[in-house]
Amino acid sequence: MTIDRRLSLGLSALATSAVVVVGVGLPGPIGELIVLAFVFIGPGFAATLLMGPMGAEARVLVALAGSVVLGVLVSVAMVFTDTWSALLGIAALAIFTQTCVIVAARRHVVARVPRSDQDDQPSSPVRAGKETEHG
Repeated sequence: MTIDRRLSLGLSALATSAVVVVGVGLPGPIGELIVLAFVFIGPGFAATLLMGPMGAEARVLVALAGSVVLGVLVSVAMVFTDTWSALLGIAALAIFTQTCVIVAARRHVVARVPRSDQDDQPSSPVRAGKETEHG
């Protein structure tokens, strides 16, 4: 299992756990730790899955900065629309996180599937000995 796949599974589990904790209203330090961990690392790490290869330090820094920025954007949007809700904010971040994970997984699967229809068609405009007319 690759690191990106493990990260994807962990992010999906963390996002789902955070929504459940906030939705149910689970009190205590465990619930707070899950929500804080998700808010500070979840969306940013999910966004790094869509970026090109990068070192571990760069990924952590981009993830932390991205998570803080996304959290602030969601919070500001809720304040301006007068719809402040902890569940809505966590759900918005979870939807972003899950979407990034799905798109990254889909892109990874599509990139690994060989295209068999390219073998049958020549890449030049000349096909089967016939030249194409221009003009």
